[in-house]
Amino acid sequence: MVNLGMVQKLEDGIERDYQSSRIEEERDSFADQAVFVLAAFLAALREGEAFKLVLCEARTYFAEARRNTKLPHVVLLFRGRFKG
Repeated sequence: MVNLGMVQKLEDGIERDYQSSRIEEERDSFADQAVFVLAAFLAALREGEAFKLVLCEARTYFAEARRNTKLPHVVLLFRGRFKG
């Protein structure tokens, strides 16, 4: 069973790696990892659902989401059927 403390430790490690990297592709990979971990935990994804995430699309919508002053958010897109 994964708990919030475990997720925070994972995110701390990913953040540390992200901050120390100077290569854009590496930073994108670390950002994708962070989105994957947070989405899987916070969206209560089960079994293989997390693997249906389309992470590159979340990055595409990120800049647009930051401009939304009323409700900043990032869209999480999934492939195939999701939650029935």
